[in-house]
Amino acid sequence: MSTTAPCPGRNVVLLATSTAFANLFTPADFTVTSRTKPDPDQPLPAKLHNFGISFSVR
Repeated sequence: MSTTAPCPGRNVVLLATSTAFANLFTPADFTVTSRTKPDPDQPLPAKLHNFGISFSVR
């Protein structure tokens, strides 16, 4: 019987990468440029094609 344990540093890696991405994208201004523009005041549609949304970044 083979048992594998999860990597003990997994949570540290997730914390470090999410913190790095948060710091990279904080000063950026994202604008939706695709035809599909979800309304921020409404829930996302169930059939939203997330690969069809385009953004411009400043």
